[in-house]
Formats: sequence, C-alpha cells, structure tokens
Amino acid sequence: MYVPPSFLETDPVVMHDFIAAHPFGALITSSASAGLFATHMPWLLDRSRGTHGVVQGHIARANPHHGFSSEGPEALVLFTGPDAYVTPSWYPTKALHGKVVPTWNYVAVHAYGRLRFIDDRDFMMHHLDLLTERHEGDRAHPWAMHDAPQEFLDQLVKAVVGVELEITRLEAQPANRNTFTRSLVCWREMHNIAVAFTRLRERCGIKTPEHARVEQPRRAAAFVARSPAVQHLSWRVDPATRTRPDRCRRLS
Repeated sequence: MYVPPSFLETDPVVMHDFIAAHPFGALITSSASAGLFATHMPWLLDRSRGTHGVVQGHIARANPHHGFSSEGPEALVLFTGPDAYVTPSWYPTKALHGKVVPTWNYVAVHAYGRLRFIDDRDFMMHHLDLLTERHEGDRAHPWAMHDAPQEFLDQLVKAVVGVELEITRLEAQPANRNTFTRSLVCWREMHNIAVAFTRLRERCGIKTPEHARVEQPRRAAAFVARSPAVQHLSWRVDPATRTRPDRCRRLS
C-alpha cells in the first residue's frame, strides 16, 4: 500500500489498537488455481504472539478459500475504519487562498503474514468463546456459548474452519490533512447528523421548537469537541466561530 511519508504510521501499538477497534477485515490470498480470492470475517487480535501479533478468525467449511490459499507464500488482511468524502468548502484555507480540492478521508491497516487453517474442535470452541465474549461483554445480559445446547454447537463447529495469520508486517494509512481540518470535519459531520435527526422527527410528526433547531446542532458540536476522538487533536474548532482557525484554542 502506498502511504505518503507525511502520513506514515509506524507505531505497532497504534495499529494494533486500530485492529482491535475495527476487527472486521478482508482476508486476501493469491494462488495459481484460484487467482485472487477474498473472504470477509471478524478477527481477534493476540498481541502477545509473534513479532507483530497474530489474528484469528473462522470461515465456513463450504468456503473453498481454505482449500487453495496455502499455495501462496503470503496473505493479506485489510482492516478499514471510517471513510468520507471531504468537500473543499469545509477547509478554512478555502477562504484564505482557495488552493483546495476535494479529497476522500479514510483510515486503513494492512496486516501481512503467514496463513494457516486450523481444523480442530477445541481450537474452534475456544476461539468462538473469545469472539463471543469480545462482542457480548458490554451488554447488560450477554449471550454466551453455553446458552445454546451442546449438540447444536457441536453441529455448528463442524461446519467452520479456523483461520490464523501470524503477522510479519503492518502498514497503516491514517486520515490525511492537518489536525485542525480533521476536527472541523468531525464537527461538521455531527452537525449534519443533528440536522438530519431534527428533520426525521418532524417527518414523524414530532414538532421541534424553534430554539431546538439551533441548539441541537450546537450541542452536537460541543459533544464532539469533548469526545476522546477529538480531544487528542492538536487543535479544536470553536463551535461559535466554526471556520475561523485564528479563533480556535490550543488544547492543553
């Protein structure tokens, strides 16, 4: 993957955190018999194994991927995060010199490594336990594997095959542009969501007081400004000025 030097991310902790937060990835392999082949699946990251960590998943036994992917020397898993079209109208520099063009902001991590498929019941039961706990753990009443009848689970486990990629190298493409622009775009997106929510309420027959038409977008912007996703940015846009970089305040 081409990554401009100014956007290069080399910290493995940052890339591991991204994989953990966006665990749905596409496994891509190449073989003489099938050419390029891809399977999308959720993954679990084990940071403690190998030089760069290990990711594990599972696919349906009926999926031919596990039959021919061993032919290739290396496999790739693509992990992607949020993406969005960014209009030049949101850039503060548009008003200063006009030297701006549209772009597409996205975040992605590519994990390369040695792939193997694991056809083992104990491995699969342990993997599915961990996967379920990872995504059910925050629920008030989490579902667990033992909630289902054992004979039912035994049948399902026979229908899947484990996947493991020992990561040999990682690449990352962070969101581009400067931190001020990223915070501004984040504010603008939340503003649009608040406006859309107000319109949806009205279409459903729920009247919105006039003051709320103004206050809801402002409160949404304030919420974004306080969120951890924006707090780490070097600059934060002032909701009252929206597009004036000279009136933004530096975070302590």
